[in-house]
Amino acid sequence: MDADLKKLIDDPRFLKYHAETVRGKRFNPFDVLRYSDYEIRHSNVLAWLLQPNESHGIGDAFIREFTTALADEAGRQGIRLGRVPTSFEAEHVRVERERYYVDITIFFEKERMVFAIENKTGEALLEHKRQVEQYEETIREKDGGVYDVIQSVLLTTSPTPDVPDGSFIHMSWTRIRDIVRSLRQRESFDFDEGERVRAFLGHYLEIVESFAVQPEVNRDYFTTLLDDHRPILNRLSEEREERADGVVGYLPDDLGGYTETVDRLVSDFRQQPQQLRSAVETFLRGRGFQTRRNTPPGGRWFFLYFWNASMEEARKSLNLPWQPRWVIAFHRREVLLQLQLDPSKEEAAGPVVDRITRFMKENPIDAFSERRNRYPMDVPWTGCLMVYKHPLMTDEVLSTTPVAEIQAVTLRRMSAFLERDFRRIETYLKCLAFDPAPSA
Repeated sequence: MDADLKKLIDDPRFLKYHAETVRGKRFNPFDVLRYSDYEIRHSNVLAWLLQPNESHGIGDAFIREFTTALADEAGRQGIRLGRVPTSFEAEHVRVERERYYVDITIFFEKERMVFAIENKTGEALLEHKRQVEQYEETIREKDGGVYDVIQSVLLTTSPTPDVPDGSFIHMSWTRIRDIVRSLRQRESFDFDEGERVRAFLGHYLEIVESFAVQPEVNRDYFTTLLDDHRPILNRLSEEREERADGVVGYLPDDLGGYTETVDRLVSDFRQQPQQLRSAVETFLRGRGFQTRRNTPPGGRWFFLYFWNASMEEARKSLNLPWQPRWVIAFHRREVLLQLQLDPSKEEAAGPVVDRITRFMKENPIDAFSERRNRYPMDVPWTGCLMVYKHPLMTDEVLSTTPVAEIQAVTLRRMSAFLERDFRRIETYLKCLAFDPAPSA
């Protein structure tokens, strides 16, 4: 076997990549139900675990460890938490969802203390910090006379700071993962449904681990794997375009189990999502669009937002404080086009939003049934209304198109999208804005 190829397969980072590739084919009920990425579902599980008398059967084990973790983070971040709850009996603990739009609120009645938790299954953004501080102000105004201590918490996948980042406690999902893992390993689950709960937590841990890894670790592992083995990956990429069977035949029989993973890695290596984003951005600016980029830590996704003057006119006519948002997500395995209506939690329940979403569901943008799946009109974990969702480039197309042609194919598809679906949606929004008055 080629020495460079053997070095690649022996690399621990390749073995980690292999484990992730294989894990993607394992059964997980959260994936089957498409709940794995829904922020609201993660808040539901946390609220369930935090309530001592819930059906998980572990009593106050989770809330005790969670409170201890919060106290540790508060001390490390220089936040004065005050007295830490010591009573976790069910009659003294109350957990609520979406009270004053807060994801999870924990009331410790005996200690007259409240934790208000805003849950984000992504990195911490400035808007999240403002949102958390706003929610804390609301709770203080409404419940300040009942509770002595009101503390807000921001839960994200970002690393937690060593100095105060505001008046809130910043907590990482890696800490939640560690608590759940520890409880699952050591708790006896000594009752009839115990093994079912243990199995549920096992599946849930797989989902949490898929997004809770700190971005720096993710970036270092994947990017350096590609960089350090660039010569062999370059060679395999060139030969892959000439051979219909990919890397089959390059590995001896005893390493045949890695064939699919090597082929997958070569496919990922040959894609250049960041460069493709630049080409599409230049194309859109040439068509008169304004653009904005966003690249979350980790280097796996590259986002491009775009808009034009007519979208701003539609926003004003509809009396919306937020603008419809077109976003293209570039990944090594997909280029995804989306249109989102992205109000805040408070506005999402307002009459204007309710009327617009009801009208759009009752009056489809596209009457052709074969294209209807492009308009999900759904609210995913991000909390926005997903109006349009369509893969501009699929994994299959990216994997089989010669590298030199990928950019041209993407731009042709982008041009076709602007002439068809974009124009149709643009006209629809203008018509929707023509008479913004609510129906009688």
